[in-house]
Amino acid sequence: MSDVKVGSCVYSHTNLTGYGIIVEIKKNSEEYSHILGEHQYVILTDFGNIVRLTLDELENNYTHIRYDNIRERFLRQKELLHEAEEYLKDLNML
Repeated sequence: MSDVKVGSCVYSHTNLTGYGIIVEIKKNSEEYSHILGEHQYVILTDFGNIVRLTLDELENNYTHIRYDNIRERFLRQKELLHEAEEYLKDLNML
């Protein structure tokens, strides 16, 4: 997954987290880079969870789909969750 960068939309192979977007790529300290690799990839899932992965974990568990604007994607997910909230209220589930 050499084309991965901030703004990469990814999909979980196991579907445990669904879709997400890479919001940060952090350089690991030299102390840990020999164990964890050079970078840590921070994914914000569509449900607002934060997942931190090594490149190996990212490549083995996610597929890169496309690049996206982080702000636009966040605002769209917020809108969709609001619509879902209204739907559940109509069903008297909230």
